[in-house]
Amino acid sequence: MSIRVSYLLPDSLWRRSVLTSTAYMLTMLLAATAVSADAPGSESEAPIDYARQIKPVLSARCYSCHGPDRRKQENELRLDIRREAVKEAIVPGKSDASPLVARIITHDRDEQMPPHDSGKPRLTPAEVKLIRAWIKQGAKFGKHWAYEKPRRAPLPVVRNRSWPSNAIDHFVAAQHERRKMHATPAAGRRTLIRRLSLDLTGLPPTPKQVAAFLEDKSPKAYEKVIDRLLASPAFGERMAVYWLDLVRFADTNGYLLDGARSVSPYRDYVIGSFNENKPFDQFTIEQIAGDLLPKATVEQKVASAYNRLLMLTAAVAQPKDYLAKYVTDRVSTTSTVWLGSTMGCAECHDHKYDPFTSSDFYSFGAFFADIEERGTYNNFTSMGPLITVASMNQKKKLAELQPEITKAEQAMYQQTPEITKAQAQWLAALATSTKWHIVHPKTATAKNGSKLEVLADGSVAASGPRPATDTYSISVKAPLAKISAVRIEVFPDKALVKGGPGRSYNGNFVLSQFQMTASGATVKLQSPTADYAPQHFEPIRSLNPQPKSG
Repeated sequence: MSIRVSYLLPDSLWRRSVLTSTAYMLTMLLAATAVSADAPGSESEAPIDYARQIKPVLSARCYSCHGPDRRKQENELRLDIRREAVKEAIVPGKSDASPLVARIITHDRDEQMPPHDSGKPRLTPAEVKLIRAWIKQGAKFGKHWAYEKPRRAPLPVVRNRSWPSNAIDHFVAAQHERRKMHATPAAGRRTLIRRLSLDLTGLPPTPKQVAAFLEDKSPKAYEKVIDRLLASPAFGERMAVYWLDLVRFADTNGYLLDGARSVSPYRDYVIGSFNENKPFDQFTIEQIAGDLLPKATVEQKVASAYNRLLMLTAAVAQPKDYLAKYVTDRVSTTSTVWLGSTMGCAECHDHKYDPFTSSDFYSFGAFFADIEERGTYNNFTSMGPLITVASMNQKKKLAELQPEITKAEQAMYQQTPEITKAQAQWLAALATSTKWHIVHPKTATAKNGSKLEVLADGSVAASGPRPATDTYSISVKAPLAKISAVRIEVFPDKALVKGGPGRSYNGNFVLSQFQMTASGATVKLQSPTADYAPQHFEPIRSLNPQPKSG
């Protein structure tokens, strides 16, 4: 088969940040690796790459009995660590004297490796030849390529110097010549623009775009198509598909009833980041801890929603069990996305093939230990804090209206002598017509176990058991006919969690329902207001009979 991997990229593309170019560079590196690796059976004089050529063979045939799993090690022999392998199985520089070679080439069923009853096929002649060459070269071990410091390789010398158009092409051309292969003819212009459009936007080019490319005979015609596609909103959408898959983006929670969740602003953030060519380090920081940045913007807070894209439960559950599930998910996903390595195995045991221990796995979880899992909806949920985010269209409209808003605000806050006088008169009238009277409760009891105590100043303090919900009954003596409103005040207290005013895990206090009776008859209440009411906890909810709203 003939392969040609060639990318003609303009200078403007190479100047783009790591975020935009990562996909192209990764593709090129993989292509270069694939075509430059020595195939089994190649010349023994060529340097053997342990991680790429030898370790996969040993892992597939030998590690099940002579690998890192101590429970399955036969004769206490390990072939995954050099100092152990050279004690019994390998004589560096001397393949014929190495017991490993003798055991993989013997036809004695009692001596051959892998054992005939292991279910593993014997090494092929090409693999045996590769093992021999590796031992002859000193049986050098090495780290996985992912943990080696990248080094720029010199360009190989090729006879056909007219074919390569970039550095990657030199490596491809060298392998072509080495294997006596020839590149396929260059693709036609229609094929080129179709491939390019599908790669960068996921969409085929329109007939008009194809015609324009065919008619453009300038030397930079191809580069102009690249620039146009990179500037298209569809480019960010195409790139975001892969990222959203990795970070497990979904519009539902996954567990139990699989309730919906509104996290589309995060999706828009990712798309916008690719289209804005955001630097990868900034892209990373904002997702891992955007909400912790000083004076975090709404966009940065939205980015940190990455930490809440896991499967969530909004039902009554065992909190500690689900906290462990959430930590596990975040560690596994973050390692896969940002480290490019699977740590999931280390959840249960030290990783067999990567340098991760179970201790590393759970230590990694400390990065996410300050995430507040519980919301304020019921006994246990991981919805977390909610923020209101304008859509893209709303942002555009707000930007258009901002000059008018600024002008209106300036006019609204302009203080004139007439306004000052009118305000003073209104405040004076309010002071004489409204007067709050603090009442001293006669009794205060709790239905579900809380202990209530009436203090000297008339306030009521709760202590003792902390049920998830409770009903407080307070009786007072007051002139009902003269009362126009009732006010409830809650106070912070240093003795409470986070200073109160409530006794929940986060110091919150939710008034689920307020009822008032006089002489056994229910008093009708209306028009509730509150000094503080977060989203979804409007004051009017305190008058309905639903125990889970307030």
